[in-house]
Amino acid sequence: MTLDTVHLHLTDYSVQAENGLTIVPSNYKASTGELVSDFSLYTDTSGRQVNGRRAFMNTPNFQLTFVPFTKTVQGVSCFVQFSVPKVYYGNNYYSVGEQGSEAVFKQVERELWEGGVHTDIDTCNITRLDTFKNIEPEEKFPSYAPLFSLLKMRRGVDRTYPESFLMKNTQQQFCVYDKIAEMQNRKVDTSSFPEKTMRFEHRCMNRQKVQNVFGFSSVANLFEGGYK
Repeated sequence: MTLDTVHLHLTDYSVQAENGLTIVPSNYKASTGELVSDFSLYTDTSGRQVNGRRAFMNTPNFQLTFVPFTKTVQGVSCFVQFSVPKVYYGNNYYSVGEQGSEAVFKQVERELWEGGVHTDIDTCNITRLDTFKNIEPEEKFPSYAPLFSLLKMRRGVDRTYPESFLMKNTQQQFCVYDKIAEMQNRKVDTSSFPEKTMRFEHRCMNRQKVQNVFGFSSVANLFEGGYK
């Protein structure tokens, strides 16, 4: 298994009084001042309740977000997302092995603690899991477009672009694209990478799909026999 993007749902955490979170305040009606999206986001370790529309903390290695369930159901979810190769290498081109991936999860946990959100990352549920494989093709990406157009997914929608092919439904996505072109579009220096790289990605878009495909949906299980 070669991991790329991972989304985690924090199930057991505490927020310290001193933290790195940014609070997005509620929208309000100009005529009355009534708050229209004000939620109890968290109560910190000093007992202070913090309200707002959402809260977040973005760093070079991860994005953390506190968001309410809905306007009618009380409660807030806390999610963190990151790219395993990007944290490990500084870019997401190369794959990371099991030991390196586990080190990345622990690094994210450590940085969350430093930001004032204390959690055991092993208790988190995996709500999205992207895996990938790079190959170096003989031809440029457009030469393979007719082959990709033959692929089908149950209840899926497929889209072909000049440098990528995407097939998706609500549960999962399968994407093939020109990785070098994608990096160049993000202004990444690709001089040290192969001239041609085709990237195949499979994306499980929710916890149930992760469970169905891999047989587990928690971080603890990922590194206790689930990582293959």
